[in-house]
Amino acid sequence: MPFIRTSPRITPPPASMSGALGWSRSHRLIGTGRRLDHAVIIPAFNEAERIKPTIESIYDHFSSRHESRFEVIVVDDGSRDNTREKVLGMTLDHPDLVLTPRRQNFGKGFSVKQGMLASTAARSLFMDADGSTPISELDKLEDAFESGYDIAIGSRWAAGADIRLHQPFYREAMGQTFRFIVKMAAGLDIDDTQCGFKGFTRDAAADIFLRQKVDRFAFDVEVLFLAQKLGYKIAEVPITWTNSPSSKVNPLIDPAKMFLDVMRVRWMHRGDR
Repeated sequence: MPFIRTSPRITPPPASMSGALGWSRSHRLIGTGRRLDHAVIIPAFNEAERIKPTIESIYDHFSSRHESRFEVIVVDDGSRDNTREKVLGMTLDHPDLVLTPRRQNFGKGFSVKQGMLASTAARSLFMDADGSTPISELDKLEDAFESGYDIAIGSRWAAGADIRLHQPFYREAMGQTFRFIVKMAAGLDIDDTQCGFKGFTRDAAADIFLRQKVDRFAFDVEVLFLAQKLGYKIAEVPITWTNSPSSKVNPLIDPAKMFLDVMRVRWMHRGDR
């Protein structure tokens, strides 16, 4: 599929939010005639040191599945390092690797939305650039889809999960508190809303992400709240996970922002049908 690759020597003006979503619509329109089985969306902010091994692992995974047609969409969230150069260099050897146009930082939630709304694949997965959950765990999500679920989410707390390296104790304590708040405020009976490994069918992705309003880290809660409200079947799947010491979540600032976003989720969608 032809698409425009931005040369690293050219520095176009950054896209606005509307411009970024306009790119998503254009990419989706261009790809309408393609029959893709999978799209993998990777939100990336200053991931120059980690993005290449993650992309390579995705291509290695799908290389053994010759019948699978897929694309990888790296959504650059205003990176200030050489993430773009690393990804652009890989497009030469990796067909169907797409890098979004340069723009300013709008948040992980917005980046996932931009990537999901660009996908035309039968099933779309978003995963973290650090590869905390390896792409091989997609097979477990696939089993859930084959069982009739619309959404399959990786879980570090479901029975059978394999945590190879735990977070520091204070982050795990924060996580437990956040889980309690989510259950009380958003009414979600899900053990792990924040694992960055979630898959959606085409219809579920289009329906949910068009409604998404939270742009930063609490977007997962909103997305799952919408999925539940719209009647989609959600499977929480135990996965293998390794903590990355370079988390982008600031433990002093971001929890308060996430708490406020979670408290707003019901209100933001009170009139949705």
